[in-house]
Amino acid sequence: MKTTTAALVLACLALASCRSAPTTSFGSYTFPENGVTATEEIGEPMLTQATGMSRPAIVIPTDQKVGDFVVHAGKYTATSQTREYIRFSRVNFHNATTQHPHNGNLHVYTRHNGTRTVCLSRSVCGDIDYSIDRTTQFSANHFQQTLIYSGKIGNRITIGYRESSGSMARPAFSNDVSYDLSESRIVGYKGARLEVIDATNTEITYKVLNGFK
Repeated sequence: MKTTTAALVLACLALASCRSAPTTSFGSYTFPENGVTATEEIGEPMLTQATGMSRPAIVIPTDQKVGDFVVHAGKYTATSQTREYIRFSRVNFHNATTQHPHNGNLHVYTRHNGTRTVCLSRSVCGDIDYSIDRTTQFSANHFQQTLIYSGKIGNRITIGYRESSGSMARPAFSNDVSYDLSESRIVGYKGARLEVIDATNTEITYKVLNGFK
């Protein structure tokens, strides 16, 4: 079955006309999404909302062997697809014998449910553990809102709010706000709501309840 699957994948790879762009969605996206718990250090974005595009992505949880190569754990974005496979580009892997690093394409066969076959080339295929998710790329040319962790003094934390349009910052729409955690663990700004789980002088752990409105 694995040989047949690989043959079907590679037959389609030979036909450039059968490829098309992966399913792409455009809109306003919030990262992290509602319900997600995250940890960020001082100076790092806690919440970002902006216009962007969402594409399929493969999530490989651990380094795994495919033929004579080891595919590195990571999240890789789809660049094209057919009825037979989805192609993910800029995938990191190395030769298991020589340790020589590579950066190339990974093809995931999708026609038959249950198959885990992926291919790095016409002759290098194997079954690995993975999941299909989506990745969001924000556009630098559109309005963007961000909350940034600025630190903690006593029971009070400071969060910076920043707006940008394109690559230009908008100082008039920048603001730093202090929150007293002894009053509430829920903090908010312009409709965004975050539940602070833990905060120190170096990092903050929180859960996203709502994005900006």
